[in-house]
Order: sequence, then structure tokens, then C-alpha cells
Amino acid sequence: MSRVFVSQVPARWDRQEGCWREKFDLSPAEEHGELIALLPYGNVADDADTVKRQIADGLSSFDASKDSVLLLGDPVLIACIGAFMGEQGEDFVALKYDRRSDRYVRRRIAV
Repeated sequence: MSRVFVSQVPARWDRQEGCWREKFDLSPAEEHGELIALLPYGNVADDADTVKRQIADGLSSFDASKDSVLLLGDPVLIACIGAFMGEQGEDFVALKYDRRSDRYVRRRIAV
């Protein structure tokens, strides 16, 4: 089965409930595979080495022939994932939300 690696699920801290609340319904992306969050809720670490390690660990099983990425969250994190994917030397698929059809569409990214 294919997988969708989500860079970071946008969420906000609900002070009343004391828990994270996701900002968006990502279920439409599930038509492209199982959703796997790369980084947890909250702020991305300021330490670049930590972020690189988290990305490398999270994408270690990424299969460019069937998996895709959904780039959400911190723009610096998104740039780091793009750089990491480029270093792998393979084209990959990113999902883009299309408001008109209310679904995610596949976009091949050439490296």
C-alpha cells in the first residue's frame, strides 16, 4: 500500500482541553495512501541537525515509486524536506490540495 508522508500536521494547542487540535481535515489525502506524520505537533526544533535527523529517520522507508509527500506546516521544514528529497536523486510526488475538487492531486517533482 502506498503512504503519504505528512511533513507536519498543522495543529493548535487547546488550553481549555489541554490537548492539540488539528486545524485541517486531511482525510481527503488518504485516497493516496496511509498518512504518516514526520514531525510531531508544535514548534520545529531550532537545531538544524535535529531537524535533518528527524526528516532522514522519517523518510528512511520512503519509496518514490509509490509513496508521496504532503508538505504542510513550518516553511523552513518544508524547504528542508525538499532539499532532502533532492539529495536522494529521485523524482518524487507531492500532493497539492485542489479547492475546486476538494481533493489532493499528485504533482511529480523532478530533481
